[in-house]
Amino acid sequence: MALLSFDCGTTNFKAAIFNARLGRLAEYARPTPYTLQNPERAEMDPEAVWDCARTVMVEACRAAGITPRALRRLSFTSQAQTFAVFA
Repeated sequence: MALLSFDCGTTNFKAAIFNARLGRLAEYARPTPYTLQNPERAEMDPEAVWDCARTVMVEACRAAGITPRALRRLSFTSQAQTFAVFA
């Protein structure tokens, strides 16, 4: 069993893989894909965010030596955008 945790951060979009005892197996990060970012506002294209999420998931799984099919739980979190979702 493996858990994938996404962190949609202000600077980087990260994914980490944990085992059943919550030991970290691997992680991967890419820059968060903004279409507009300045001191007043930031915008993200949903397709670009989805592509980024898929990439960090696949690369984190590769680093952990597992396939995405081995994932049994997902979590999404972000401090700056203030949300947390667990499934």
